Amino acid sequence: MIIIFGIFDYINQTKNISFDQLPLNEIDAAIFSQLIYLNFEIFSSNEKGKLKDLNKENTINKLTARTWQPEKNKELIKKISTSQRYMNIIWSNFKKVVDLDKQEQFAAISFLLKNNTSFLAFRGTRATFIGWKENLNMLYLPFIPSQLSAIKYFNLVSNQQSQNFYLGGHSKGGNLATFIALTANVTKQAQIKKVFNFDGPGFNETTQQKLNYSFYTGKIEKLIPQESLFGVLFENKQNFKVINSCAHGISQHDIFTWQVNFAATTFQQATHLSLLSLNLQDCFKDTIVTYTPELCKQWIETFYSLLESTGCKSFNELSQEKLYYTFYFLMTFSNVQSAQKRNFLRGITIFIRLYFRSIYNSKI
Repeated sequence: MIIIFGIFDYINQTKNISFDQLPLNEIDAAIFSQLIYLNFEIFSSNEKGKLKDLNKENTINKLTARTWQPEKNKELIKKISTSQRYMNIIWSNFKKVVDLDKQEQFAAISFLLKNNTSFLAFRGTRATFIGWKENLNMLYLPFIPSQLSAIKYFNLVSNQQSQNFYLGGHSKGGNLATFIALTANVTKQAQIKKVFNFDGPGFNETTQQKLNYSFYTGKIEKLIPQESLFGVLFENKQNFKVINSCAHGISQHDIFTWQVNFAATTFQQATHLSLLSLNLQDCFKDTIVTYTPELCKQWIETFYSLLESTGCKSFNELSQEKLYYTFYFLMTFSNVQSAQKRNFLRGITIFIRLYFRSIYNSKI
């Protein structure tokens, strides 16, 4: 029987080992990047505390309500709050922004590891439509609002605390952490020890031209699962490490499924990306080439208006009555202007055609 180890096993294994004895590694970074998904907004503004103080039933229930994988998040809180390695870490500077007008969903938090070192974690996208609208806007905007909020957050915290920083995040949060490292001024960059991007997308061509990639080598570590559907987007080069997951398909995006290598205190490295991920990477890149920024924007606006027509605010709501909401989706689409309708269907058709062509070429 094959025994699979994950982050909970790692927490158990290292519970009596301090960060002085075992410096922060990619698994620790993934744990902090998962913690930012918790509802720290239940605390008052400017509040801070130790991780061990989160281990109260009422607090745990509030922190994990409506999160993805609430039961695993509950277990994560209980394990880190009783681990000598994590329990005395101080969290602070929680910041959350949800702005419908700016189409922004942003959240970040600071974890004080030592007197002179903090880990800044940036939240990925939750299931809300506005969060995914902002993600889609990455297709054509040079900068999305969350990226600008991320650099503002980093500058604010680094001005308050003259210390060293690790940056990290999962999904869009990984993109935000990377964006900071590639846009911060030289003085601020010197304070950044390392950046961890867990299956976050890259940057569109316009954004890439504005970034300083001299900081990339050796300082930014990107990890994606074998069947990555998000981390391969906007990635023309193999600037990432491929990780084994015990799940399949989109479920591999979940950090809780990533396998751990105890001997190296790293995630277990895979030999290559799956054909699913490689084909997606190829067809996404080829599809984007056929679209101008204006057509991308039009496609996204059409898709978002269709989602809004259902009256839902999140994909969780949408999934509860699929047939009912599909009716409103289709009714709205029938009233879309002909040019927008053609553009929308064209984008879907191109993507599907290129995807199957990629599959065919990979079998030759």
